[in-house]
Amino acid sequence: MLAVGGRNETQLFDGKTGKRVKQLKGQEGVAWHTTFSADGKTLVTGSNGGTIRWWDTATGEKQREEAYPFQGILGLRHRRNGDLLADAIKPQVLHRYQWNNKADVINVPLPQVLSRLPVLSPDGRMLASIEPDHAIHLYETSTQQLRLRFVSDQKEELISVAFSADGRRLATGSNDTTVLVWDTMGTKDAEIQKLQQDLDSCWLKLGGQSAGEAYRAIRALAAVPDRAAPFLDESLRGVNEKARSIAKLIADLDHARFAIREKATKELIDLGPAVRSALENALEGKMSLDARRRIQDILAKLPKQSLPQLVRDLRALEALERMATPAARTVLKRLAGGPAEDRLTREAQAALDRLGE
Repeated sequence: MLAVGGRNETQLFDGKTGKRVKQLKGQEGVAWHTTFSADGKTLVTGSNGGTIRWWDTATGEKQREEAYPFQGILGLRHRRNGDLLADAIKPQVLHRYQWNNKADVINVPLPQVLSRLPVLSPDGRMLASIEPDHAIHLYETSTQQLRLRFVSDQKEELISVAFSADGRRLATGSNDTTVLVWDTMGTKDAEIQKLQQDLDSCWLKLGGQSAGEAYRAIRALAAVPDRAAPFLDESLRGVNEKARSIAKLIADLDHARFAIREKATKELIDLGPAVRSALENALEGKMSLDARRRIQDILAKLPKQSLPQLVRDLRALEALERMATPAARTVLKRLAGGPAEDRLTREAQAALDRLGE
């Protein structure tokens, strides 16, 4: 079935014959975005009037409608479990909104150089945008840095962009009626092929300042999963244990005994910038005023770190998800067994969910 949004109506066509089978009426404005549920029984449309509508594809009847709390919808997508995701923009921030829970699942500050047609990848790790010179830019959302730039030879204006479900492909559509499909994980680059032989260099680049170099390392690692999965397993081996240790020290900041609070404070300061993200996350939870003051004091004393260690670990996790081999899934499961409040734990579980585990 094919859904085509129009002004004040949406039409459904038989995907095999091309014949129109339903005309959905009852909306206002243009239905810019459409998405089918996994079973095809429901169609959701997003209009420029600020409304999401649900339709029964068998009868063509409108089931319900709700207003959305954004300036405009950039895209709609159903997860396999039925959740509806809406990508939308509020000033300078791209939001991925989970409609079932009425909550943001991703917030991405938009790069200052962002031009138009911003599209978030299904896993939320990349943001694609189109530049006036037909250049496609891929940004790393965790750092807002440019990962990859390539130029389309489509003759007229690029008017649409879409990622494949696994993020490995990007399609661009042009007013010249052509669609080009790009390989975002390509390994023809000579440097990537060289990196495949030097996994230690890959690890260093994962923690480097350049998002472009780190993305080369991710692609190189994903291309040699038999060697890379055990290598990353060993490299990340201490992550869960360290996260548990940090979580206990943070909990000890609220201990009844003064001596234990003091000891935990000193040890967290000694651990350095590696504890910054865990402390910042802890401030968002409930704690005593004394523990909150201690965390704020520790953060003030920590040396600044231009690139958090967490970014390197998340890049390594991305490479594992791209491999999707049994060995890579085993590493992801181990990482998903870390402290529930740790971001790496949550990201590993999300990767497993996307892989159908």
